[in-house]
Amino acid sequence: MDDGRMQMNVSKILNQLEDGIIPESSYLKRVLDYLGIKRWSACNKEVKFLDNEIFSEGNTDMGLLSSLMGFMIYCRETLFEVLDNVASTQINGGGSSNADQVIRFLNLDDFTCPITLEIMSDPVTIASGHTYDQSSILKWFRAGNSTCPKTGERLTSIDFVPNLSLKFLIKQYSYVNGIPFVETGRRNRDTVKSVATGRVANEQAMKLLASFLVGRLVAGTMEQQNNAAFEIRLLTNRSCLVEAGAIPPLLNLVTSRDSSCQENAMATPLNLSKNSNSKSITVGNGGLFVILDVLKGGLKMEARQHAAGTLFYLTSIEEYRKMIGENPEFIPSLLELLRNGTDRGKRMPWSPFLAS
Repeated sequence: MDDGRMQMNVSKILNQLEDGIIPESSYLKRVLDYLGIKRWSACNKEVKFLDNEIFSEGNTDMGLLSSLMGFMIYCRETLFEVLDNVASTQINGGGSSNADQVIRFLNLDDFTCPITLEIMSDPVTIASGHTYDQSSILKWFRAGNSTCPKTGERLTSIDFVPNLSLKFLIKQYSYVNGIPFVETGRRNRDTVKSVATGRVANEQAMKLLASFLVGRLVAGTMEQQNNAAFEIRLLTNRSCLVEAGAIPPLLNLVTSRDSSCQENAMATPLNLSKNSNSKSITVGNGGLFVILDVLKGGLKMEARQHAAGTLFYLTSIEEYRKMIGENPEFIPSLLELLRNGTDRGKRMPWSPFLAS
């Protein structure tokens, strides 16, 4: 098949995605075969490349790139049953340059916000010398706090300065490790305007994908459920996942006795808990008690840390904060995590909650 014919096929698929129509798998496979993409890891590498290109300075094709990225993510998560080379992909991103090798050995904890425990997209340094994601520390200050969340130290000023050097390293780390990096500020606003023409296809692809993944969570085999939970961890469009009903089946998977399933399933409610509607859905489906159980006896320390992070977000609602605090298992389980968990878990700012 020549380039012109393949270009027409891709355009047809993008139009179907934009209209909310599920493309035929055979057509998707034909495109990937033409591109030489035979495995999940190769498709994931293409997603990383497109993500990097969208935010490259001077790129004038961001609308098309946004559409193609939505297409590739949809293919990555619907066509491949086997997630090959996942651990290697997360560690080194498939890169082979000297810079990639250096980035690979950087400490992830240095890139995470002490409040959210997520990789920062807009790091700023406050008067205490500690660095936080700007949106998180602003929320902290706007809640009337004038202390450093990490140390409890009273600040002489609530001013902060951008940490541009750290932001550069985070961008490099994210690219090498296949982690989506969302720009902020003026560059992001300009980019959003530029990708508007490709946004519809991308968003519709994510909605179709969310429905597909929820279907796997509900009716798939254990391996398919685990893969679906892992794939959901890679997605940044959280609202469509909440709207598709991802939270209830994920909470069911959290009770799995398979450590990998539990970790992936527990990490996803943590990501979704930042969505405004997800908290009530989580609590309304009995998630509070499920998450508390994982905090107390999760199969892996990572799952327990994800549980603690989810509970931290739930405590932003006074009603849920009270419910969590009144549970007799909460404080002992949290103290156990703080004593024996990793540095990442210990950095979560629980001090104000424990003191209340």
